[in-house]
Amino acid sequence: MNTEKLLKVLIDIRDEEKLSNISGAIQSLTAQLNNVQEYSKIKDDLYSKLRKSVVNGYIYSDKKVLKELKGDRFFGDSALEQLETFLHLPTTEIPSALNKYLSERSAFLQASQKVLEGLNQFQLKPHIYTDEEKYDISIIFPDEIKDIEIISEKIDQWQEFLHQICEYELGKKEKINISFANSGCLELSVLITSPAVVLLIAKSLKEIANFIKEITEIQKNIAETENLKIDKKLKQLNIENLQKANSEKLKEAVEIIVQRIFPVKDGKHEDNTKISIGIKRIIKNLQQNIKIEITPPRVSELKLLSDDTDENKKQNQKLRKDYEKKIEIIKPVEIANLEIEKIEKRDIDLLAIPEEFYSDNDKDRKKKA
Repeated sequence: MNTEKLLKVLIDIRDEEKLSNISGAIQSLTAQLNNVQEYSKIKDDLYSKLRKSVVNGYIYSDKKVLKELKGDRFFGDSALEQLETFLHLPTTEIPSALNKYLSERSAFLQASQKVLEGLNQFQLKPHIYTDEEKYDISIIFPDEIKDIEIISEKIDQWQEFLHQICEYELGKKEKINISFANSGCLELSVLITSPAVVLLIAKSLKEIANFIKEITEIQKNIAETENLKIDKKLKQLNIENLQKANSEKLKEAVEIIVQRIFPVKDGKHEDNTKISIGIKRIIKNLQQNIKIEITPPRVSELKLLSDDTDENKKQNQKLRKDYEKKIEIIKPVEIANLEIEKIEKRDIDLLAIPEEFYSDNDKDRKKKA
C-alpha cells in the first residue's frame, strides 16, 4: 500500500467525519427508532450526507486502499447499503445491529487517527492536486504479471499512445514525466497538464468500455443460444446471426472509435493508424486485467462573494464560469473511470477476441525491429 495514497484516504475520512458527524447521526437515528417523524428526518439527512461522501468519487486504487484497511463499509454508498440492511431487520434486532456497527466504526476511526498521527510525524504529504490542471494517468498491473520484459513493453506502449494523443491535440509530442509510482502494487502514473488531452483519453476509455460491454453481451448471447432447446436449424441461424454481429463489431469498432474521437482536422491526422493500435492495446491490457485510471484534481467548493455590488456580481460570474469549466473536464473523467471499473472480471474472462484483432500490433512491432 502506497503511503501517499494511504495518507490521502486517512485525511479524507477524518475531515469528512469532522464535517458530517456520521457517527453522531447514526446515534441519533438509533435513539429515535420509535419516533417516526424524527427518525425519518434524521435518516434522510444521514443518507444525504452519505451520498455526498468524497469516497463515492474515489478511483479504483483509492477504493482499494480503503478496502484493504477494512473500512469501506463505514463510508459513502457502502455505508448507506449497510444501514439499509440493518433497518430492514426485525424491529427488535435493529438497535443492537446499529450499536454494533457504530462501535466497529468508532474503533476504525480511532485506529485511523492513530495511524495518521504517526505518519504526520514524518512530515509526509498526500498525493492530491487541488484546483490545478494536473491529472495522473495510471496503469496498474495485476499481481500475476511479473515478467519485467512484458511490464516494460506495456509501459512503453502506454507512453507511445499518450505521445500520439498529445501530438494529435497539441501538434507536438509532449515530454511525459512520471508523477507517482506505487510499490505496494505495480502502479505507474504519469502527469498530464493539458485538459484537452485528458478529455481525449477519457473519451477513448469510455468508448473502449462500451465496446467490451457490447462484445461480451453478444458472446454471452451466443453461449446462451447454444444451450437453448429449440429447433436445430433455428438455433444455428440465430447463432450465425450473432456471430456475424460479433465479427462486424470486432472489425469496425476501433475504426469507429478513432473516427469519433480523433477526426481529421485541418487536413491533418488523416492516418490515425498508431492511435488505432493504441486503442487495441488498451483493450488487450484490460483483457489481461491491467487497470487504467485517471486521477483528476480536486475542485474546491464554489464560494461566491456575499455583498450584492456590481463589482461582486461580475466577480461571481467569473468564479462560476471558472468552476463550471473545471467540472466540465472532470465529469467525463469520472464517467470514464466508472465505466472502466464496471468491466467486471467475470465479463473479461468471458471476452473472446481473436488474435487477428490485434494483428496490427504485431506488424507495428516488426516495423520497429
